[in-house]
Amino acid sequence: VRCLNIYHYRHLRLPTVMNSPLLTGALASFNTNYQQTNNMPLVPFSQPGNLPDFNSESAVTFVLPELPQETLLEREHNETLAKLNFVLALTECVTDVAETKGRVERLVLLVRALQLLSSALNLATTQLRNGTLQPSNSVKNVVGVLNSKFRQCLADCKQLNSPGLLQNASATADKILYNHAIHMCQSAALDELFGNPAECFQRYQTAQILLHALAQQTTHNQDKQLLTKYKEAVEKRLSILQQQGYIYSNPTHI
Repeated sequence: VRCLNIYHYRHLRLPTVMNSPLLTGALASFNTNYQQTNNMPLVPFSQPGNLPDFNSESAVTFVLPELPQETLLEREHNETLAKLNFVLALTECVTDVAETKGRVERLVLLVRALQLLSSALNLATTQLRNGTLQPSNSVKNVVGVLNSKFRQCLADCKQLNSPGLLQNASATADKILYNHAIHMCQSAALDELFGNPAECFQRYQTAQILLHALAQQTTHNQDKQLLTKYKEAVEKRLSILQQQGYIYSNPTHI
């Protein structure tokens, strides 16, 4: 399950540089008397009888895993890709909430998702043109999904909208998303209490994404401090779940 850590995301005001796998292996732990079979390192997925003969004169081939394209690209590229991935995760949360609401609130949330997707696509276009963002496979994939979701949200908004509908809406998108984030925290706490870690992780992660986005958008310092406090509390619970072995996450920094 993928867990988003959003400490370093600041610029898009809505929260990854992707961590590359570190190539570690048995070579660093070779003993000086490696000729002795008893001191040879364990080879994963091998039986003792299948271990390579390091005393043989024949060459031993080590096959390195293929690295993602982003490993070799500049930091600015990875930061922009991280922002695009976060917007995608955020809009998925927003549209999921929209599906549970009535017509007016659903339209309010879909308009918010449309704004987020439009901002992300504009960012991708600008960064591709100036060369900061490279057209890697990961970039092409996330931009393709963003574009598809934008078209779907636009079609849904046109279908739901009617003259004066948004003007008569009593709730803002921020208020709806804040209430949903708090509800997710409460439900996750109950799931955790009754031994349902998989469900509580999903709820905590949704709350984490929404709270961070709201904290980045608000211009009121007291609101920002409160939202950040809640978000950090959620991240603490996610960290504890991971330490307990319930979650295996790929940390990314946004």
